[in-house]
Amino acid sequence: MSRAVARQQLSPAEGDIVHALEDERLMTGDVDTVRLAHERLIVAWPTLARVCGSREDFLLQQGWSARASDWTVAAGELLGREACTVAFQWLRTRQTQLLRAAL
Repeated sequence: MSRAVARQQLSPAEGDIVHALEDERLMTGDVDTVRLAHERLIVAWPTLARVCGSREDFLLQQGWSARASDWTVAAGELLGREACTVAFQWLRTRQTQLLRAAL
C-alpha cells in the first residue's frame, strides 16, 4: 500500500501536479491526504520510482515522522547522534538521486 502524504506538505506547484494526477485517477485522496492510486505505477513509471525511493526510504521516513509527532506532543525525544547521522546520510543520498532523476 502506498503511503499517504499530507496535502499541507505540498508546495503550490506540487499541489497542481497532484490535482492533475487525481483528475487522471492516478492519485486518490481526501481533504487532508493524497496517495498513489496503485503501487503498479511505481514499477511502470521508472522516473516516479526514483522520486518515490525505496522501501527502506519509506520505513526511515515513517520512523522519523512518528518521532516528530511524538516530540510535538511532548511524548518523545530528539533524534540521537546515530539517528541524526543516518538521517543526514539519507538526505544527502536522496538529494543526489533526485537531482539525477530530474536530468
